[in-house]
Amino acid sequence: MTKFKPLCQQMMDTFVPEIKGLAYLFNGTTQCAARGFCSSPHIITDSDAEFVKRVLKDKPVFPEPRPYNTTKPLKLLVFTDAHLDFGYIEGKSRKCNMVICCRKDSPDTDIPEDKAGKFGHDHCDLPPVTAESFVNEVEKLQPDLIFWLGDNPAHDVYDQKKETQMDHFYFIARLLKKKYKGKVYTILGNHESFPMSQFDFKTTTHKWLTESYGKEMLGWVDEEAAKMMAKYGYYSQVHPGTNLKVIGLNNYANDFCNLYIWGNSTVPFGQMAWLEKELKKSEDNHEVVMLLGHIAPQSKTSTYSWSYRYSTLIDRYSRIIRGQFFGHMHYDYFFITNSKIDRLPI
Repeated sequence: MTKFKPLCQQMMDTFVPEIKGLAYLFNGTTQCAARGFCSSPHIITDSDAEFVKRVLKDKPVFPEPRPYNTTKPLKLLVFTDAHLDFGYIEGKSRKCNMVICCRKDSPDTDIPEDKAGKFGHDHCDLPPVTAESFVNEVEKLQPDLIFWLGDNPAHDVYDQKKETQMDHFYFIARLLKKKYKGKVYTILGNHESFPMSQFDFKTTTHKWLTESYGKEMLGWVDEEAAKMMAKYGYYSQVHPGTNLKVIGLNNYANDFCNLYIWGNSTVPFGQMAWLEKELKKSEDNHEVVMLLGHIAPQSKTSTYSWSYRYSTLIDRYSRIIRGQFFGHMHYDYFFITNSKIDRLPI
């Protein structure tokens, strides 16, 4: 058990300073209000039923799917959850007493199936050489556009620093810029922030993160979209030469582990209203939409009210939505969204 003592201490050192100012979220009054038994000035709630009624009141009865306005089919590449580990060491064991193995403090092994290979092991995070190999393949494929869905840092959340948190993103982004000439649409994952999953929408606490992304994305997206990303962590962009709008979401608003939204669990700080306006604008402008997020509405760490309202917007604007892409789960999966009007698949 001695190996876990420094790990626990590192976790405390990382997270305690972040949550000190949010202590009120853990007291009895606030928790009582969060569960609907009493009132509290800390908890902001709206009626999900009223939201659904308002949004769906003008949904077309028989919405005809809107076609793409392109001269040829678009070739799309999607990747997510790279979890790049600069500490990965080939030959080390995938079995250890830490959160991440295949590192210098992991034991050596002669068992082939336990030994970290040159390009990785499915029980460990990704070595940089695999990221380089991946981008070399992207260079050969040259897709028309790329969706990159976040979670670039390794899982060593107990031993991370804000000063180096962007290194994993920069490593992959700059490889792509050398080898790929097309458009890349990327978003934040829950591991991008420091500490993990924490993002304050009300202050500039995490400005370092959104501004870093916005600056690096300029060229992949236009100046207006880059500014939106830098300020809010979400954006929209019409893909050049098409009527396809890509909407990148800031899913810290849908991360139950984000303590900053516990006091505003329904519509954190305006993103849902912005999304509704973007979808309405696309409907009026004869555009089709693809949405990018990290934490899917149906996942175990999503928040109920955000997911419920998001799926309501998907229901209302299903005619123009051509795809939703999420990461986080580390495997391929598909979800079916049912209409709130007749419960039939959209």
